[in-house]
Amino acid sequence: MLNELLRRWAELDGRGAFEYVISLDEGEIKVQAMAVVAGVLAHSDPRFLAEKALAMPSNRSGRELIQNLANNWAQTDPAAALKWADQLPEGLGKRDALAIIRFQLEQQDPEAVATQINQMPAGDSRNSLITSLATQWGTRDPAKAIEWANGLPEAEKSLAMSQLVGAWANQNPLEAGKFVAQLPSGEMQNRTAMSVISSWANQDPGMTAAWVLQL
Repeated sequence: MLNELLRRWAELDGRGAFEYVISLDEGEIKVQAMAVVAGVLAHSDPRFLAEKALAMPSNRSGRELIQNLANNWAQTDPAAALKWADQLPEGLGKRDALAIIRFQLEQQDPEAVATQINQMPAGDSRNSLITSLATQWGTRDPAKAIEWANGLPEAEKSLAMSQLVGAWANQNPLEAGKFVAQLPSGEMQNRTAMSVISSWANQDPGMTAAWVLQL
């Protein structure tokens, strides 16, 4: 009953409903209430919610707000959502928001994510984003994904190629296998071949074995 009341309140006076939820003691009721109100405000007043999120403590209700806003805003204006998420304090909430928004960007505008990767320092976060983008892009447009991966430094190129080829092999193992076969012998061919085997063997182990012997 409280959640239904809050949903209607948020539709009529979103900021008033939000201030009420903020006044609640931290706990399960507040987390659920925040999910309801943030879900409405993420559509009707995302910039107000974004401003409030920057000052929220790192607790369950704060993370609920951030996740709701990131998920909804990323679908309508991912560039603005990403700029906001970059300003969040370091912590789980920021990591949640960036992961949600980048996933949406990978679906809508992989080139924008590739540009963002180029601006990131080397490290685990950059590698994680390379892995995610390569998987998504390799599924939908392997030719563009390969073109992007070829511009990365050698170690990152090998990582991206293995991920995108594995995703490609899930869709079209024959074409992915042909691509791997024409790569120069070495670490990259080995990694991409393992990706093809891992994907293809689940679909047709006999054909996979024949390809491995030919390779």
